[in-house]
Amino acid sequence: YQGYWQLGRLVEYFQLPIPRYSAAVGANGLYALYWLLRKLPLWLGRSRTIYCDRSATELTGNPNGLIRALAKLAAGQARAITTQGSTPPALESLDILSPIDLPTALSFGSLSPQIPLSTLLTWDLQNPYRDWLAFNHPHPPLGMRLYILSRYGQYWQVGSAIPWGDLSPKPTTATKGKGFAYWQPLLLLAGPYSGFILGLAAGLGLWGVGAIATAIDWPPLDWLMWLRGDSSVMRAALYMGVGIGLLVRINPFFPDFKAEWMQLNPPLAHLIDNPNWTPKDSITVRLDGKLLGRPGLHNWLGQDLMLQTPQGLIKLHFLASLGPLGNLFHRLPPHLLIGQRVTVTGWFRRGVTPWIDADRLRTTDGTLAQSGHPFWSTLVSFSAIALALWTILQGSP
Repeated sequence: YQGYWQLGRLVEYFQLPIPRYSAAVGANGLYALYWLLRKLPLWLGRSRTIYCDRSATELTGNPNGLIRALAKLAAGQARAITTQGSTPPALESLDILSPIDLPTALSFGSLSPQIPLSTLLTWDLQNPYRDWLAFNHPHPPLGMRLYILSRYGQYWQVGSAIPWGDLSPKPTTATKGKGFAYWQPLLLLAGPYSGFILGLAAGLGLWGVGAIATAIDWPPLDWLMWLRGDSSVMRAALYMGVGIGLLVRINPFFPDFKAEWMQLNPPLAHLIDNPNWTPKDSITVRLDGKLLGRPGLHNWLGQDLMLQTPQGLIKLHFLASLGPLGNLFHRLPPHLLIGQRVTVTGWFRRGVTPWIDADRLRTTDGTLAQSGHPFWSTLVSFSAIALALWTILQGSP
């Protein structure tokens, strides 16, 4: 992370004679490496957080103190981002080790003054997929952490700093036995990964058919014997699975921007209070606000984009037609619009933290930055399917 940050500073602030595109590719390549390596300790971070919260309350005997500290820390981080206009590098690079991760601080800290806690934390407690959707976060959902701390306070008879009322966690284990109805949203969310697993199963099945045909040695089945152990069969099945997995989730993930479906500057409380929503439940929205984020080389991948609205901050994802690296060569990369008033048109998604997949960013003077996330997903899916067909035609080398 420091390599990414310092290389950008050398070019932006010290004006070193390094070609700008070369520096951008180098700095953001280092950020991509940081992004990948950051995923390795996420499970350990979530496990650590539970034990740290318990140890802190045992040492102090004051779970309410930790509840207030987490809430104030989230509000302080959100305030620092709003004041500075971008995410401080220390907050991002060390969020795995901090008591509260950056995305949670961004959403909870900025929205909590305007939205009741019972509304803000309902998803964390009652969404049946919250444990699965937290896989990309270094901490468990904040609502669950605060509820567990409140239970400690009730056990020690010191009360709770949060008035929970009738709000309580909905067990995730109670829904896991409902079969395909439960797993369908998760399979759709993880489309390419689900397709990879199904492709692997199909490849192994075809290998098994070839093995059976070889073992039986019956002339009518001789034409199936070539399937046994054929590497092209397995590769084609994997490519086909990934391609179809991507293809089937494009329409649910990116519905059309129809006027009757579009929500114009909706209350964020209305968007986040449904405890059953997952990222596949795409809501087309149009929001006005100020675009925040890092300027220059530090943001050529669009890694630090936020919309500041009167209701709070919300994270933006902007993906060019050629994917994440396409932002490096975009005709109008979104970081050039930092600090301006913009209208964001995109798809609102609710996970552990809410965000918007932006389709268009339009400034007040009519300047337009157009993303291409649906196009990129479609291109990759058809390319994978075409590669599968080509592999089958070519056969094993």
